[in-house]
Parts: sequence; C-alpha cells; structure tokens
Amino acid sequence: MTHDLVRSLIFKTIGAVVLITLLIICVQTGSASERVLYNQQRGAVHYGTNPPFTGASDIGVSPHSIDVSFSFNQPKETAHYETTRSFTITNPNQGTPVSGPISYINEGGITITPSKSSFRLPSGESTTVTLTIEASPSASEMTKREFTINVGEKSITVTVTIIHVAKLSVSPSSSINFGKVASDVPSVPKTITIREDLGYKDVNINVEQISGNGWVTPSPNTGIVTKNNPVDITFTLRPGSPDYTRRDNKYTWKFAITSS
Repeated sequence: MTHDLVRSLIFKTIGAVVLITLLIICVQTGSASERVLYNQQRGAVHYGTNPPFTGASDIGVSPHSIDVSFSFNQPKETAHYETTRSFTITNPNQGTPVSGPISYINEGGITITPSKSSFRLPSGESTTVTLTIEASPSASEMTKREFTINVGEKSITVTVTIIHVAKLSVSPSSSINFGKVASDVPSVPKTITIREDLGYKDVNINVEQISGNGWVTPSPNTGIVTKNNPVDITFTLRPGSPDYTRRDNKYTWKFAITSS
C-alpha cells in the first residue's frame, strides 16, 4: 500500500511539473509577444518580417524642375491647351520601404494633375509619375510662373509660360483694285475691315505707305482691333495729273499694316 501511495505521488508530482512547465512556456510566449508589440510605433503594428513603410524624406525625385510653355494660338472659344511631363521617384534606402502623397495644382487657370495621388516604394525600387498640365484659355499671360508639386517630403517645380497670340485678317481682300478711273473723278474710296480672330488681346494697328505716289491715303491710319470690335480702313484715291510718259498709265500703291 505504501508502494502504491509513493507511485501515485510521483505521478502527481510529474504531472504538476509538466503543467507548471507548460504554464511557464505560455507566459514567456505571451511576454515575448507583448514586447514585440510594445516596440512598434503606435498605430503602425506589423507582423512577420516585413518592415513598415516609412515617411518619404530620403526619396530621389528626378528631374527636380519642369518647364512648360503654351502659345495661345487657337480661337479662344474652342481652344484647349494641354501637355504632359513625367518624373521618377526612387527609393534608395536599403531595407526601408517608403510611401507618401503627391499633390496637385488648380490655380490661376493652371491645373496640374499627377497620374497617381500617392506612392509606395519598396527598397531600391522606382516609379514614374505623369503630370497632365492644362492651361485654361482664360488664363492670363505669364512668364515662368512657378508651381510646386509636393512628392512625399520632397517637391518638384513646374514652371509655366503663357504667350497670348493675335491673328489679324483682312476682308474682303488684302488687295484693292480701283479699276479704271477717269481723270475728272475727284475721288474713289475703297474700304477694308481688319479683324482679330483669336480673342486673347487687343491689337494696336498702324497703316503706313511703303511705295507709290501720294494719290491714295488711308483713314484712319491707326486703330485698336479686338475680337468683337473690328476696324474699318478706307483707302481713298484722288487722281492727280496723269503721267503721260507712262505707256500703260497704271499705278500701284503698297501699304503695310503693322501691329503692336
């Protein structure tokens, strides 16, 4: 009986030792897990061996600046001005992924829209971002105006130049034919209309005689032409004494219409 009691106590002791060992293992495992979680940044807990994505302060951005120029040479009411440019983001860090936002621009008639609003780059990788740059036809003229696109904690500068173009047209024709004019006719007027066809700017015009005698005079010889306000110029022929030494008795005058 004593032998049976000792054997029973031994079994119970062994069982207790096994139970205590399991409890210790569980406590150590739980404690280790708590230490891992405690060392992570709050709100950014990651499991396994993959490192967390971090801020993009050490990324490479190339190129650092982009120049764009628009020549406004389409009719304003139907114009569309758009171009694209690209830049590359590189993560040179070893073992540290990076991520960050990419900003956009909507200012002063200029919109700059990136092809992606953010990026996530594992170590050593790169990505290309395309910028769509649009200029509203109502945008003012500008010379190398700078816009900043934020790329993570870096930035890229987009420089925009806008040139307003004017286009003059003459109707009914850029040439005038007075036809046959009798010497006793005091004057013959012919009128042309000068228009600006694009609509971006006012144009100062000046009419200047280049060749010919003084029989033809323009009136007015200056004016301001806009899209909605054309200017009429009347050329008046006042014949003088005929030049009988001329065999054909034909006369030609040339005028230049200059703008500023």
